[in-house]
Amino acid sequence: MAWLSWVLWTPLAGALALAVFPNSKPALIRGWTLFASIVAFAFSLGMLASFHTGQAGMQMVEQHRWIPAFGATKPKPKQKPGELWVMKPVVRPEVPAGVTASRNPIDAFVAEQWKAKRVKPAGPASKAALLRR
Repeated sequence: MAWLSWVLWTPLAGALALAVFPNSKPALIRGWTLFASIVAFAFSLGMLASFHTGQAGMQMVEQHRWIPAFGATKPKPKQKPGELWVMKPVVRPEVPAGVTASRNPIDAFVAEQWKAKRVKPAGPASKAALLRR
């Protein structure tokens, strides 16, 4: 079942239905709002019941036709859930040494790429150029 769609669209459908209710009947409006909220909550409980805590990776994924005229769908990941970059541990890269005199480590990575592409920095900008920027 498409739990995500039901959880998303049920409150919206309830709110749109409220547009046709008369303002003179606040009890009816409150009752309908409560009903729509309870239905949305019930769909949320159904989604929670189908969630597997021991499974890593994405769950509750819905695939729909993206451009029906072309038969295109949203792309699916080509890797297994354990191989996705988001599931790998964070590793701090080594800062390239001796590439730049800057104290900022990001400048060392940029300078290393410049050195590989044989690009030289332009040097400090004049006061007029700084004001113009």
